[in-house]
Amino acid sequence: NFVGKWVMEREAPESRPGIAQGDVLHSTMENEWALDECVINMHAVTSSGGKQVSAFFGTIGWDPAEKVIFSRGFRTPGGTAYSKWIPVGNDWHLIGHDIDSNGVKTTRIVVISDVQKDSFGVQAINRIVNGKKEVDRPKTFWKRVE
Repeated sequence: NFVGKWVMEREAPESRPGIAQGDVLHSTMENEWALDECVINMHAVTSSGGKQVSAFFGTIGWDPAEKVIFSRGFRTPGGTAYSKWIPVGNDWHLIGHDIDSNGVKTTRIVVISDVQKDSFGVQAINRIVNGKKEVDRPKTFWKRVE
């Protein structure tokens, strides 16, 4: 159950505005049921050195036409994300794409694994950014705080 408050710390895998590669990033995420428990709203904030560097708001729900769980979200400074949630063994594969504020498209699979009551792992694999294959991101872990 992903509903609740979560935290994660990791090193920035690459530089981007306001973040240098290797900076320690601290993320918090709060997931809440909405619409009579038909969807989950997600709100995440990432900071570095005590300063917010990004935020994300999204919704996880059921697509009755495709019979699949999907998520759709928006992030600062102006990007979008879309994923279909496909169960693979004990894991979830979030197959989808992101578009950043400059219109650059990234296709990827986000693997949610090692799901426990109070933690789960996340790793972005098979990333193609603007048509170019990128390295897989390191696996990180979210830990429940509430």
